[in-house]
Amino acid sequence: MSEVEAEYDQLKIAGVEAYRKRQFLQAIELFTQATEIDSSDPVVWELLGTSQLRSSLMHDAVDSFQQAIEKNPHRSISYINIGAIFNRLGEFDKAIDFLQRGLQRDRRSVEGYYNLGLAYRRLDDFELAITAIKQVLRLNPLEWDAFYQLGKIYRDQGKTSQEIHYYQKALALEPGNKRVQKSLHQAMQQRTNQAREVSSFGRLVDEAPQRQTNSTTMLPALTSSERLHDREIVRLCAIAAEYAAVDYMEFLQGEARQILDKLKTRLSSGKSYSSTFRELHQDYRKTARDIAAKRTLVNQKMLQLQNHENQVLAQMEAKLQ
Repeated sequence: MSEVEAEYDQLKIAGVEAYRKRQFLQAIELFTQATEIDSSDPVVWELLGTSQLRSSLMHDAVDSFQQAIEKNPHRSISYINIGAIFNRLGEFDKAIDFLQRGLQRDRRSVEGYYNLGLAYRRLDDFELAITAIKQVLRLNPLEWDAFYQLGKIYRDQGKTSQEIHYYQKALALEPGNKRVQKSLHQAMQQRTNQAREVSSFGRLVDEAPQRQTNSTTMLPALTSSERLHDREIVRLCAIAAEYAAVDYMEFLQGEARQILDKLKTRLSSGKSYSSTFRELHQDYRKTARDIAAKRTLVNQKMLQLQNHENQVLAQMEAKLQ
């Protein structure tokens, strides 16, 4: 072994020892010196990237992991670590891209599926987030944090019962965890509050027996024809709201179609790997998510409006009899 090779090995060993002692800045210096002697080893670049990540040097870590990928593109570690970093930086589309590439190389990576679930959750792709996190549990059924993340996903969807169910599973595996206990308490309080909530349109007043009064300031009772007129107004308002909702959805879908047409053009021209195509793909995914969110909101509001209309019409019918 030459002196250079011996020095290289000593730097690697010293860097690993510094990392184990959580002396990350020293580890960075040692691994950097090692790469200056021999830059062909992907493992040293991975160790350097991990040390930089521990020191919150996110962009430096990405550069190091990219170097590791260049040296050996078949290892999954660097792809998954870059995905985790982009999650922390809030660049979730980029995170998904790298995580999927990492999982193509290692289908049993718990960290890969876990980080993928976090990214999908942040993009409100809840079904994909649930699928990814449940894959974590298939690989490791004792991963309490996966149960906790499932609870948070269901919280984002407003599904309080499922949220509580998964928090309880997390606590069964990690008793006394303050973070899970706090989330569970808040969810149970939310369920209690939901049981007490009234309709967003307010409560309807039950018809009370008319009181005899000599007051001259009371408004006169509506005639039958006036009540029929009011009922027709309510019905027309509901129809108008429904048409407005349909028009709005068509407008959003029209935006998505325009982006999709551009995507098809890019694909047919063979430019699917250009940066412009990736940006266009991200725009389409964002528009599609917006449409899905608006569709859910519109459906909820239309259901509330229909229920309110039915209540009002029922009271009017009772008064007309």
